[in-house]
Amino acid sequence: MHSFKSFFSLIIAFSLTIIGCEKGSALKENSKTESLKVIKAAPVFTAENFDGKVFKSEDLKGKVWVGSLFFTNCKGPCPMLTSRLSTLKSEHEMDDNIAFVSISVDPANDSIPALKSYAERYGATADGKWHFVRMPKDSMERVVTKGFMLSGEDQPEVHSTHFFLVDQSGQIRGYYDGADEKRVVALENDIQSLLKNN
Repeated sequence: MHSFKSFFSLIIAFSLTIIGCEKGSALKENSKTESLKVIKAAPVFTAENFDGKVFKSEDLKGKVWVGSLFFTNCKGPCPMLTSRLSTLKSEHEMDDNIAFVSISVDPANDSIPALKSYAERYGATADGKWHFVRMPKDSMERVVTKGFMLSGEDQPEVHSTHFFLVDQSGQIRGYYDGADEKRVVALENDIQSLLKNN
């Protein structure tokens, strides 16, 4: 009888150890997310939105926002990246504290009608939460290379596939390869972390 009790106590202790490990690892993951480092201030810019209205980065003050680079005639990764952003956006339909901004790297060809058509294709026009913007080429290159520190190649087709996350005070908090599903999951976790601090 004594040996049965000892064995039973051992099983309970082992179970508690496993539960403790799982909790510990979850807390470690959370603390990593909650301690997102500030990388630098996001650049200030003025652009033209797909609806033809002026769009300013300061319009995003107080919101968490996710940025991306694209161009409407892209036959490479853009459709996949934009689809992933569309999924992210759909997970936050009811939250006015988040926004999405897709910056055209081919402003010469991405006219307002082209941007509007592209935005509609991905369901971006309904709630005004997702902005597809264009700006003069020199401004775009400054914003992309010096501001967001992303690829500044002269050819749109070689633009960066990274999403960038900006917090409520306009600070860049992370970069995520949109072609990597795990990094997109990490982005969602970090969005949730920043939104909790709102």
